Amino acid sequence: AQQALQIALKLKSDTLLIDAMSGYQILLGITGNYQEALQYAFDVLKIAERTRDSLKIAWALKSLGDAYRDQGDYKRAVHYGQLTKAIFDRRFSSSNSPLRKNDTLGLYINLLVDLAKSCEKEGLLDSAFSYTHFADQACLVHYGIIGGDWAAIPFVYGNIYLKRGDYAKAIQSYRRGLDLAIQIQWNYDIMDNGFGLATTYRKLNQ
Repeated sequence: AQQALQIALKLKSDTLLIDAMSGYQILLGITGNYQEALQYAFDVLKIAERTRDSLKIAWALKSLGDAYRDQGDYKRAVHYGQLTKAIFDRRFSSSNSPLRKNDTLGLYINLLVDLAKSCEKEGLLDSAFSYTHFADQACLVHYGIIGGDWAAIPFVYGNIYLKRGDYAKAIQSYRRGLDLAIQIQWNYDIMDNGFGLATTYRKLNQ
């Protein structure tokens, strides 16, 4: 990550610098250096604004939201997630928008899922449900089937149903997510959906 930063600085490329700093921010978040990760996210936003590229600005805002969510500040995570979604939605309205490309649509799905997670954590269950539904519909466009292979989507549904006390639907959602996660061998989602199932069964036995 540090080498990529040095190369970007040497080449004086804002695009390379944004990519390198964003990657380093993710690494900092994973290792628990949340404050430093947040500072990197703000620095990335400044550079993105300098480029006047709305897509770069959108993902810089999303990075800020991710950094706040990692710290447990879900209110700010939702705020920056919604700002990001607004930019994406404006670009979607253009018939020539690059968002219509499958790879960028996949990024939009990722945004919706992360925004839904933040809303669910903040207790905004109706909003979380709406964003998860939007992600489901985007998967229908991207993959041709509801949910695609995004095991995080049923995981968020499961969390929402669990908080609403609908244990049957929570179990159904977590099982779907677990099956998908096992199928694509994505350990993070295997753990999330497995833990969700265990939590639900524990509540049922209380």
